[in-house]
Amino acid sequence: MLLRGLARKSELQSSDRASFRMKLIELSPLELDPRHSVRREMPRPPDLRAADYEEKFDDLTIFYDCFRSADGADWVFVGPPLFNLQPVVASVLKRLVHPAPSIDEDLSSLTRGDNRLNLSLLWLRTSASNIDLSGAVFRQRRLSVQPNHADLFHGRRVLLTQSKNNELAWIHDWAYFFARHHGCNAVLVYDNASTKYDTLAVHDAIASVPGIEVAVVVHWPFKYGPTGSERDLGLQGIPWDSNFLQLGMLEHARHRFLSSAEAVANADIDELVLTSDKNSVFDLAGRSKSGYLQYRGFWIESATNSVKKGVRRHVDFYYRSKAPSDSLLWKWTVAPDRCGPQARWLPHEIVGMKPDTVSRLVSYRHFRAISTGWKYSRGATQCPNKLEHFKDDELVVWMQIFNQSERISASLARAIARYGRRIGTITRRLFLSMCRAGPTA
Repeated sequence: MLLRGLARKSELQSSDRASFRMKLIELSPLELDPRHSVRREMPRPPDLRAADYEEKFDDLTIFYDCFRSADGADWVFVGPPLFNLQPVVASVLKRLVHPAPSIDEDLSSLTRGDNRLNLSLLWLRTSASNIDLSGAVFRQRRLSVQPNHADLFHGRRVLLTQSKNNELAWIHDWAYFFARHHGCNAVLVYDNASTKYDTLAVHDAIASVPGIEVAVVVHWPFKYGPTGSERDLGLQGIPWDSNFLQLGMLEHARHRFLSSAEAVANADIDELVLTSDKNSVFDLAGRSKSGYLQYRGFWIESATNSVKKGVRRHVDFYYRSKAPSDSLLWKWTVAPDRCGPQARWLPHEIVGMKPDTVSRLVSYRHFRAISTGWKYSRGATQCPNKLEHFKDDELVVWMQIFNQSERISASLARAIARYGRRIGTITRRLFLSMCRAGPTA
């Protein structure tokens, strides 16, 4: 089974807008056949499992994808940790090795890489192009290696995220901010099975942003996995032992798409990066000694003076709370060619790298109101008041780019026109209404 996404890369520059050509992005996942009894074991003790833990746990996916390494010599496998499934996987991977290894050889002797940190990342040197899986316990009957696409992002300044059902206007404004302020010219989005629109709609929202030359949206329909928590169960907490998807996404992005990018900024749709010296975060990463920036963020509250109708936008919010708020975890920007082979990309740090001191010039803003409420409800808006809020003057200055609302609204309208009937009539009408309203300063 192949899973497909879409990529667009600028082919022709003009004074109006770059035109894009379509490129199909396919995945080759390996999954257990649900009709068999073989499953990935659940690592969390039963007494720490929430009621929906088993439903959310991914016990069937072995690999999200397998693809060629950047040099073409290896198959690269990215997926959840194998746990008890190592012998099953080893028996299949032996079919790729010539001459055939002995029956006693295990996975570690066949491959190099990691099966830890809630992730499997394995390399296997072989010239084969596919594996016959007949007679095995897998859903697929054949597994074909996918090409490496580092060429799409070679030398690019890339914005990277995973997204599900975020408003298309949010995605557009997020890309627009990074393009205008940081010189971002490429975007890589992993769409985690959105139900409000298809991947083409996400493409068009991004491609409508001036300056974006490469847009890739990967269809990433796997289970996110049960999360953990440091707040529940007192000091013990709930372990982060089953949330495999985002870790797999980051290493997949790194090795299939971004190994030769100039720099990569890891930022969610509800996060915007600022620098105190007004330099691009990509420039700062490139000029730094380590090539790695790690920086803290500040919550932007759901307080607004905006009275416009339609979907809320980033530009509507610029107040912070005077009261102590939840601390935010780190985010990062990195030059991939400075990452050593033992480095690992995680959501809030890169293991095996030391952040450069220039990181002190960078921070990000995390918008409570720009949320689908997938984790917890945080979208209710309120009027700002002097007792509880203060204006983030630095953010207000950075938001001035959104004063060009007519141009932004027109580009969004063109985007929705391109994908037309690919989303439902009601969603389309809501989006067009939102486009007409536009952002307000």
